[in-house]
Amino acid sequence: MQRTSTNRKTKMFLSGLFIAAVCMKLLAAYYMGNGFHPKVWEYEEISTNIINGKGFLNLWDLEPIKRFNIHFRSLQEPFFPILCAAVYFLTNHSIFAMLMLQIFYTSLIPIVLFYISYRIYDLKTAISTGVFSLFLPGITFYSAVNLHHMPLYSLFFCLMLLFALKLADDNRLRNQLLLGVIFGVGFLIRSTTLAIMVFTFLWLWFLLKIEIKKKAMLLLRILALAVIIVSPWVIRNYYVHKKFVLFQTSDALCLYMATNPNATGTLFLPDKRFQLEGIPKEVLAKYDSMTEIQFRDLMKEEAWKYIKQDPLRIAGLSLRRCLYFWWFSPFSGRAPGFEYPERYIKLYKMYYFALLGIFLWQLGFVIRNIFKKNNPYARKEVLIMFFLLAAMLPHIILYPEGRHRFAIEPLLLIFVSRRIIMWGRMLL
Repeated sequence: MQRTSTNRKTKMFLSGLFIAAVCMKLLAAYYMGNGFHPKVWEYEEISTNIINGKGFLNLWDLEPIKRFNIHFRSLQEPFFPILCAAVYFLTNHSIFAMLMLQIFYTSLIPIVLFYISYRIYDLKTAISTGVFSLFLPGITFYSAVNLHHMPLYSLFFCLMLLFALKLADDNRLRNQLLLGVIFGVGFLIRSTTLAIMVFTFLWLWFLLKIEIKKKAMLLLRILALAVIIVSPWVIRNYYVHKKFVLFQTSDALCLYMATNPNATGTLFLPDKRFQLEGIPKEVLAKYDSMTEIQFRDLMKEEAWKYIKQDPLRIAGLSLRRCLYFWWFSPFSGRAPGFEYPERYIKLYKMYYFALLGIFLWQLGFVIRNIFKKNNPYARKEVLIMFFLLAAMLPHIILYPEGRHRFAIEPLLLIFVSRRIIMWGRMLL
């Protein structure tokens, strides 16, 4: 009877958490999003082209490559543009409907965080994490005023952690398959899922206390299912380009933006133009026409040339990107197309300063106690740190923007909530 009552209270709490999250995002979408008129990005063009029978197509109207009229057919991961296209097809191209769907699934993040925190710690910490997650300004604002894949990726980032923890507690086949599906869909949302899978597999390999053969088969099943989910997109890319393209062609473009002589450690040049707008004319002068793959190969060639020329400069840029990932770049909220009101930036910095400070305090505590005997939290806390590391590394290699941190801010809240609970216990 007691268990039934507790379960009912938990369901009521989680329902209230979800409703509160939806309401906060609706308010943000109305007051900050120009009355439910979100900003649309390149996904809008791709999804519209899908509906109009032109396929997965993006015509990038960008100097200095505009003259080539390149038809980009694999510039982005496919899941979010196809999701937009499906919603538009069913709703007569209603951007409002897509916004409501985005608000719906991002409002699930507090519930996922509740279960993550509960699996690692206890009910009090889980409740605290859930409540604090209502006040994540980054993901709340971004999901309310932009139609973008990052809010969806934030949800899947949390789901990957939750189901990895679930598999560690119970390695039955169902949990293996669920994690494989989440990884597979995660790849189609954002390719940086690959780093998360690698660190998750590493963690599971050392954590699971089963025979090596069974452990290897478990990981292979997860990998195989993820590959099955991704394979139609990879086969389609080969059919379109007659060349192997795993997820998208923008990988080489991002590497060029991270390494070219004018690189700032961000998406922008010092004069606030987009990095690719600074491609030297002489680099493109030898081409009369260019395909998507030729442009990708050229950017990759140029990037590796700059890396070999001055590896110390590249290392310095990587350190700068690490700083920008965990804090703010000079362009945060101020670059063209990414502007936010100055008061929002100041308030967000104050909030994030407090969040990061408490997180680092708790992180120090976790590291000091990680090798202590009879520490029931240590192994699962290591997975949180692995996820944070996996989220950071691709952006140190390529480039970080403020929105790239929205995926990890919910995880920071788990450590923050734990520290606040511990402080509360010390005072009582």
